[in-house]
Amino acid sequence: MCDKVKNLVVLFSGETLAMGSLFKNAEMEAVYKNIIQLGKKEGAFVSISIPSLVKGTNVKKAVTYQGKWKIVRNIEADYILDKLCYGGKRKRIIREISEHIKVINDPDLSIICDNKLLAHKTFPRFSPQTFDVTRKNFKEVIEKIQSQKIVFKPWYGSGSKGVVIKEKSQACFNDIGNQYIAQEYIDTRGGIKGIPRQNMLRFIILNSEIVFRTLETAKSGDIVSGNVKAVKVTEDDVPFKKIKEILNSVDSVFRNYFPRLYCVDFFVTKDGRICIGEMNSKPGLFPSEGESQVDYNNVIRKFFRSLSQSRIPKR
Repeated sequence: MCDKVKNLVVLFSGETLAMGSLFKNAEMEAVYKNIIQLGKKEGAFVSISIPSLVKGTNVKKAVTYQGKWKIVRNIEADYILDKLCYGGKRKRIIREISEHIKVINDPDLSIICDNKLLAHKTFPRFSPQTFDVTRKNFKEVIEKIQSQKIVFKPWYGSGSKGVVIKEKSQACFNDIGNQYIAQEYIDTRGGIKGIPRQNMLRFIILNSEIVFRTLETAKSGDIVSGNVKAVKVTEDDVPFKKIKEILNSVDSVFRNYFPRLYCVDFFVTKDGRICIGEMNSKPGLFPSEGESQVDYNNVIRKFFRSLSQSRIPKR
């Protein structure tokens, strides 16, 4: 427990702070009630706001949960948890805010994780074949990719939004658009012991420590479809030593950013190839189907404790 209560403001996108439009659904509302309550137990006051209400270190208006949703005003923020939408004006907005308040994650870390093209350029040794694709170079890129299927992903985004998978012979630029990458298709069937379907290993990293790991497997079709469930695996079931070496290499690039919280997804093939599928600087702090709320609560507690261990920057 820290001596001084830390003020953590979670920033969402949006131009209004209407009570009824904070969350997309009741499930997400419950997630943030839980985060706020766990934060209180760990010495953090958590509230939720939007960028237009942040002026210097002051957050003019926010909401928090105290048995019911309540408006709070003039919060002197120690930390901002960045949950803004990807791309667009977000980079400029969050960088301006970070000049006054410590942002989790630092904008330089976030842009590497969240921009799939930049993530590939930063960690090319661990990436599938990846190309920036335009209408002009489309045919050339398709010919370079070795797999018979090709995965097209928008530069920014998560949760499989905008992802298109096509056979080489059927690939067409009109199916995607600008600011897309083209990647080789990684077949992970049989890559993990006892898992016959397409799958993906997910690791959440907090300040160099692996605080959560899970295996997500496709209920049907491709793992990038988003129709997945979590399956428990042990270190003996996965090439954990090699994956940890890659994670150490990734985290060494981010070692100057503290605190830091991000996740890395891995593909493992039947012949033992390991590569990074995606990275995310905004890991969801709630369980998917097959995962435990207890495990996620432990991650959240560790996150809040890390705030008490870090120095609040001078303003």
